[in-house]
Amino acid sequence: MNKLLLTTLLVLLGFASLYCQSELVDVKSVDVGLMNAVPFGRYADLVSYGVGVHSEVNMGLTRGGKGSLLDRIIMSPGMAITYEIPKVDSISLLMDLLWQIQGGIELELAEGQIIFNPAIAYGGIMHLVQDDDVGSGIYYDSVLGLSLNFTMGLSEKWGVYLSPSYQLFLEEENLGHQILVPAGLRVYL
Repeated sequence: MNKLLLTTLLVLLGFASLYCQSELVDVKSVDVGLMNAVPFGRYADLVSYGVGVHSEVNMGLTRGGKGSLLDRIIMSPGMAITYEIPKVDSISLLMDLLWQIQGGIELELAEGQIIFNPAIAYGGIMHLVQDDDVGSGIYYDSVLGLSLNFTMGLSEKWGVYLSPSYQLFLEEENLGHQILVPAGLRVYL
């Protein structure tokens, strides 16, 4: 049952074929939690704050030996949906749907208990907007990001994570900026 749920999540993220047909990657853990979004720059003119849910699958390469550099490389496809609190009176609804893939390296800060994973990210963000003046619309932007992922192991099966991130999304005429702060529960597989 766990493999079916994991495969379904990976299908949604486009990684099922890599996971199911290859012995190149090993699914290490799944993150599920809440996310805060704090916009700044031009995006802060439209939005004051965002709150939502976040999920991510953490995969490692299986070709490296235990403790090798390849063993510490992590790829993490993830998704999040946030409700953004609009500042503009005519906007009655603004939701962001984010997908991204992070790549980084795990560093142990406290012998297996605290893990630090700096990562770079690429993905996309879909803005669902209901504007009383213009009508409803869907806007899509490419996303680049930097994350500082911290994980504290609570047991062999459970941990908690905090992943403050800077996100830049490329709009037609502007650049959107926000700080994302996902935090939640990590389940080791």
